[in-house]
Amino acid sequence: ARAAADGKLDVQVDAEAARGEVRDLTLAFSQMTQDLQKNIRELRRATAMRERVEGELDAARTIQMGLVPQKFPAFPDRPEIDLHGFVLPAREVGGDLCNYFFVDDRRLAVMVGDVAGKGVPAALFMAVTNTLLKAYSQPGLTPGEVVTLANAELYEEAAGGVFVTLVYARFDTMTGDLEYCSAGHPPPFVITADGSLRSLERAQSPACAILKDVRFSTIRTRLAPGDTVLFFTDGVTEAHNPERKLFSEDRLEAELR
Repeated sequence: ARAAADGKLDVQVDAEAARGEVRDLTLAFSQMTQDLQKNIRELRRATAMRERVEGELDAARTIQMGLVPQKFPAFPDRPEIDLHGFVLPAREVGGDLCNYFFVDDRRLAVMVGDVAGKGVPAALFMAVTNTLLKAYSQPGLTPGEVVTLANAELYEEAAGGVFVTLVYARFDTMTGDLEYCSAGHPPPFVITADGSLRSLERAQSPACAILKDVRFSTIRTRLAPGDTVLFFTDGVTEAHNPERKLFSEDRLEAELR
């Protein structure tokens, strides 16, 4: 018993020399120390495996965050616009998408999306979605055409019922025209220069990767100087407190006002 208490679990005791209850106790201690040694070995293996997986997830998170713009001001040489965005995964990695880039000298593309599910599979599908949208972002294509082309590819890549909702928008910095395509995603909000709030038109389009032959439409509006557009995912509106009450779109509107 003293040896076991000191951590010396490999001490062998000869039970044959004992009798009665002492022998039973000796056999019980021998079995206990053997079981403890086995459990410790399994714990060490499990710990080593968990540390390896955590290391891989940390690497995956670093790669994913590398796909999300991190530098602000985003375009210090473009004083006509101000831009900020971030992704905060619920786990080590997640399926939310946030990116923006200039298609040409005057047109800024913005895309925000949400892959169904969490974890590594969602993050991988997010990376594919991000790559396809950026690859198809040509000046001669409307946002609806860009999403239509990307959707056909995503449908082929999707597995296990995975899909992605997204908004792909293109803003003309010279005219204020905003063209956007919504694929099953919550519509953006516009906060006008005078402080009023409006929601952009919600397109009746499915999420991407559900149907292959879908033609997504383009919706057009115009922003005035001083207007702000908020793109978001349901990670905001469906966040919940300890009582499981959702933050909700109504509260988001109230905060924006």
